[in-house]
Amino acid sequence: MTELEEVLRREFARAARYRESFALLLLDLTPTGEALSSTRDGLRLCDSVIASGGKRVAVVLPQTSLAGALQVATRLGETLTPPEGPASVPPLAIGIGVYPSAQAGDAAAILRGAERALEQARSRGGGIASR
Repeated sequence: MTELEEVLRREFARAARYRESFALLLLDLTPTGEALSSTRDGLRLCDSVIASGGKRVAVVLPQTSLAGALQVATRLGETLTPPEGPASVPPLAIGIGVYPSAQAGDAAAILRGAERALEQARSRGGGIASR
């Protein structure tokens, strides 16, 4: 089990037990030390930032609704996108999965939803999408 899968499994169990929400952000971002540090800026201590293979960083946001996740994603987009980056730098894409939702029967479903949303954001050329 990967670190992300383990964190999602624990957070799903906690949220389901206490009837709370949580959100998962997947960022299309090369997980360098600098990128991870920039992602962590402005997040709460309880939030998890995890390099998730390839060009992907995951952010798990306990006790966060879709509206809260959209605010965090917008803030991360502003922080991680250079104001006038070179044309070779692709726009940042962020996918959001949330619990509870009709598609969120377990932790793996939340991850799949966030992956589909990330793919949707990529296909639009960047930005934020949610499932």
